[in-house]
Amino acid sequence: MLDLRVVHEAGKRIVEAGEDHYARTLAMARYATEEIRRAVREGSIVLEQREERWLGMIEDALTDLPEDADALRRRVDMNYGSLYIPAEYGLDA
Repeated sequence: MLDLRVVHEAGKRIVEAGEDHYARTLAMARYATEEIRRAVREGSIVLEQREERWLGMIEDALTDLPEDADALRRRVDMNYGSLYIPAEYGLDA
């Protein structure tokens, strides 16, 4: 069942992030990890050790992401540019 407080806050953060799809995705990913941490602290959910490790890795990865899509694209192109064809994903070359 969805928690109305969480749903309301999620919608609020999407609107606050603006029209940019990357900014919205990043805001929601960060919010999701915050909410999972809160639920663990409050005892609403219990994570197994491996789940706790994965949550930490996800949080670290989110912290490492740039704030805008163009910066992410530059990073992806620099590290993985030879592994994909941008046009096949609707991206400019």
